[in-house]
Amino acid sequence: MMKAATPERNTSPKALARNLQKILRCLEFGTNVKTRPVLTITQMRVLSFFNDRDIIHVSDISRRADMSIQSVNNLISRLESIGYVQRSPNHQDRRLSDIRLTDTGRASIELFQRFHVQHLQDLLLSLSARDRRHLTEALDEAACILEKAEKKPGNVEGMSAPRRKSGKLPGKSKA
Repeated sequence: MMKAATPERNTSPKALARNLQKILRCLEFGTNVKTRPVLTITQMRVLSFFNDRDIIHVSDISRRADMSIQSVNNLISRLESIGYVQRSPNHQDRRLSDIRLTDTGRASIELFQRFHVQHLQDLLLSLSARDRRHLTEALDEAACILEKAEKKPGNVEGMSAPRRKSGKLPGKSKA
C-alpha cells in the first residue's frame, strides 16, 4: 500500500517568519500580566537586557534592539519617569551614562518572569504527552538551526538586520 503524498511545505523565509509569529503570539505574555504602570513590549524587552548585566548604556540598547539612539533615550526617559531605571554619569567616559535598574524595576521584571514561567507551564501541561514530546524534538532542532544561523559571519549580536532589495533597512528613512 502506497503512502499518500504529503503536500510540500512552504519553506520560504516569509512562511517561516509567519510561523514564528504564530508561535510568539501563542506565547504572548505581555498582554496577560498586569504590571503597574502598564509597560509596552519594547519597554519589557529593554528591561530584559538587565538579566545579564547590572549596567547598560544607550548605545548597547540601540544596537541590541535595533532602535535609534533618540528612540532609546526617549524610552529610557519614560522608564526613568516611572521609577524603573536610573541614569548616572559614567566615571570612565563622560559621553556615556550608566543605566541601572531600580528596585522597582527589578521587582517588575521578577513578577513578569514568574508569570511568564507559570503561563508557559500551564500551556505545556495542557498538551498531551505525545504533543509535548513532538514539540520538544521540534524546538531542540529549531534551536540548533537558529544558533547555527546566529554564528554565521555578518550577524551582529547574533542578529542580521532584514534588508529590502534596495539594500535599505525596512522602516528606516533618510530623515
